[in-house]
Amino acid sequence: MKIGGWVVTVIAIAVGAAGVSLGGPGVAAAEQILPVGPYGVTYIRTETGRTMCGLQGDTVNCTVQFVNPPQTADGDPANSVTLNQDGTFTYLAADLGVADPMHTLSYDQTYIANGWAIEAFNDGTRFTNNRTNEGFWVSVTEVNSLGQM
Repeated sequence: MKIGGWVVTVIAIAVGAAGVSLGGPGVAAAEQILPVGPYGVTYIRTETGRTMCGLQGDTVNCTVQFVNPPQTADGDPANSVTLNQDGTFTYLAADLGVADPMHTLSYDQTYIANGWAIEAFNDGTRFTNNRTNEGFWVSVTEVNSLGQM
């Protein structure tokens, strides 16, 4: 019955928002739905703290402690990258500034935040836009557009 299916979906989302696991590690279901912050941004950081990102609608802005920093369009060393829902990314010399509240990601977990699925691994983080299915890989060694996921 459609109404019953809808109720089950709402319950699953509510349980996920409460921080209860909806699946085991490595499963593509979201273990946690992260809340949107007071200015429409959800802030996350990796377990190591070497990558911090702000997710807002169509973009993800990450400050990354790159091992070998790529260059911005102006030739400066980059410490940030902006990922767009259309599959493009841009390197910047900028940072997130004050980010509060900050949610720390646990490895081998999947999160939903502000229109993006986030999969945290010990060697990087995969972001997939829930509307366009465009995916990105961000780590301290590289940033890659993964295309349609």
